[in-house]
Amino acid sequence: MFDAYRKGDYRGALEFPQKVNMPAFWRTNLALAAINGQLGELEAARKAERALLAVRPDFATAARDECAKYWEPELVEKLLDGLRKAGLEIADLQGTAPAKPEVAGS
Repeated sequence: MFDAYRKGDYRGALEFPQKVNMPAFWRTNLALAAINGQLGELEAARKAERALLAVRPDFATAARDECAKYWEPELVEKLLDGLRKAGLEIADLQGTAPAKPEVAGS
């Protein structure tokens, strides 16, 4: 899944997390939010974002550090980009949340 995401194959990346039946597992919700954010599927992205924040309410401020525990910097940045497109206000490197990005069609 993450290899497909890294390569920009977001439809391919979506196959695995859609099959996982673990609604409280934060990494599944992170993947669904980021992938759907990249695809412009905002309803699905925001649903996953809400599920992620229900389990990890501090995730917007901890996202970069938390993702860096598991993935290489290039993938972390792509994941954060997808989360921003999903509507999550990710804290920047200094710990402050930037403005939400403009999303096409919104």
